[in-house]
Amino acid sequence: MKKQIFIPILLFFSLSSLYSQKKVDSLIEVGVTFHDKQEYDKAIEVYERVLKLAPNSALANYEMAFTYHYKKDYEKSLQYGNKVIKLNRDYLLKAYTLNIANLHFLDKNQECIILLKQAIQKLGDNYVFYHNLGIQYSILDNYNEAEKAFIKAITLEPKIADTHAVLGDLMLIKKKRIEALLCYYYYLMLQPNSDQSRLKYILLIKGLQGASEEDKNRPGMINVFLDPKELEGEFGQAAMLLNLLESNRAYKIKEGKSEEVIFLETTKLLFQMLKDMQKKRKEENKSLWWDFYVPFFVGTIESENIEAFCYYIGSGVNPKAREWIVNHWGGKTTKLIDWMKKN
Repeated sequence: MKKQIFIPILLFFSLSSLYSQKKVDSLIEVGVTFHDKQEYDKAIEVYERVLKLAPNSALANYEMAFTYHYKKDYEKSLQYGNKVIKLNRDYLLKAYTLNIANLHFLDKNQECIILLKQAIQKLGDNYVFYHNLGIQYSILDNYNEAEKAFIKAITLEPKIADTHAVLGDLMLIKKKRIEALLCYYYYLMLQPNSDQSRLKYILLIKGLQGASEEDKNRPGMINVFLDPKELEGEFGQAAMLLNLLESNRAYKIKEGKSEEVIFLETTKLLFQMLKDMQKKRKEENKSLWWDFYVPFFVGTIESENIEAFCYYIGSGVNPKAREWIVNHWGGKTTKLIDWMKKN
C-alpha cells in the first residue's frame, strides 16, 4: 500500500515543481520585455514576484542585477549580482562581468581588482577579465601591473582592438614610444574606421615624429629631442632611427614627397630596423613585442604588403589613403586583406 501511495505523491510534487518553474520562466520573460522597453521599474516589480516564488533563481537574480545596473543603481545591482555569485551555479560569467562594471562605476577600484582576481581563479583565464584588470590598475597608477594585465589579455585574444589601444596609451605614459607605436599600428589595422581611429592615427604620426620643432633660426631645419630613457630601452636603436628620419622630413617635403609617402617610407624603415634587431636578439627572451608585434609587421615587408598596409590603416582618417585603397581594390588592397586574414 505504501508504494501505491508514494508514487502518486512523487508525481504530484514533480508536476507542481514543473508548473512553478514554468511560471517563473514566464514571469522572467515578461520582466525582460519590460527591461527591453526601458520600463525598468515595471521589470523590477516582476522580478520581485519571481524571487518570492524562487529566491534562489540565478536567472531572476541576474536579471534583477542587470536592470538595476541600467537604472544606474549600482549598489543594488551589486547586491543581486553577488547573490548569483554566491549561488555558484549558472550565469557566473555574466554576474562577475556585471559586478566588475558596478564596482568600476562606483569608483571602487581596489575592490574591483579583488573581484577580477577571484573571477580568474574561479572561471579561468578570460581576456575580458585581464583587460578590465589592466584598466583598474591604470586608474590606480600601477602601470607595471596594468601592462602585465593588458599583455595577458592580448595573448588570450589578439583580435580585440581596444586592448591594443589602451596598451599603446599606457606605453606613452611609461615613455616607451616604440612599444606604443606597435600597439597603434595594430589597432588601426583592426579598426581603421572606429571612433578612436582619428585620435590613434594622430598619436601614431606624432609618435613617429617624436619631440621635434622647426628651428626658428634656420628655416627648413627641424630640431629633434630624444629622451635619454628611450635609448636605454630595448628599442633604443629604433627610437634613434625615427629621430634621424624626422630631422630629414623637411627635405623630403621640399622634394615634393607627400605626407602619405613619407609615412610609408618611415614605417618601412622602422619595420626593417626591427627585423634587423630581431635577428640579434636572444631567443629565450620572450615578449609580446618581439614574438607577436614585430613578426607581424616584419611580415608586411616580407609579403610585399607594406605599401597597402600603410594606406589601409589611414583609410578611415585620411581621404587620400582611402582613395588609394579604393583604387587598388582587386589588386594590392585585396592582397593585403587576404594576407591579414591568414595572419
